[in-house]
Amino acid sequence: MTDIVIANCNVDQTLNLVRDLRQQGFVQGQDFDFVYQQGGYDYDKGEYYSPQARFMFYQPSAATWFALTKQ
Repeated sequence: MTDIVIANCNVDQTLNLVRDLRQQGFVQGQDFDFVYQQGGYDYDKGEYYSPQARFMFYQPSAATWFALTKQ
């Protein structure tokens, strides 16, 4: 499995990327999965973290295509 992380990606952008993948014929759960992490403040560490989307691809070639075309 190959991960592609997109920093500073809000939830709308993430869902648009998911829709694009589905329109290209990719099947969620079979070709890719994704996780969205909302930004916020970590009070224990005293630092802010930005929102991000992590896309996990089961085929390295699909991850390469995504990284080249979507970022």
